[in-house]
Amino acid sequence: MIKRPESELGYPAYLRKIGEHQIAEYIEGLQTEVYASGPRVGQKVFTPLVALAFMLFVLLYVPCTATVITCRKEFGRKWAWVMSIYTFALAWLVSFAVFQIGSLF
Repeated sequence: MIKRPESELGYPAYLRKIGEHQIAEYIEGLQTEVYASGPRVGQKVFTPLVALAFMLFVLLYVPCTATVITCRKEFGRKWAWVMSIYTFALAWLVSFAVFQIGSLF
């Protein structure tokens, strides 16, 4: 078993450089961010419903360039584009539907 210093546990390398205090401030800032203009002025930007829609989008769209490149090499350029457009459209539609239906309640 590899022993790591306590500071390395729990956070990815790029976040460890920032520091735990700064990470906590960033997260708190996101949780308290409110609209500054428009019809929703004063309301929170990131609600649990927004977070759910965002998570669904991220789970459904094409995860990385390597996937698209591999698909292009295996099946051709046309199918790589079809896969990319299909997964993006599916992710957008599911997220849109979840947000709109969730907004009704």
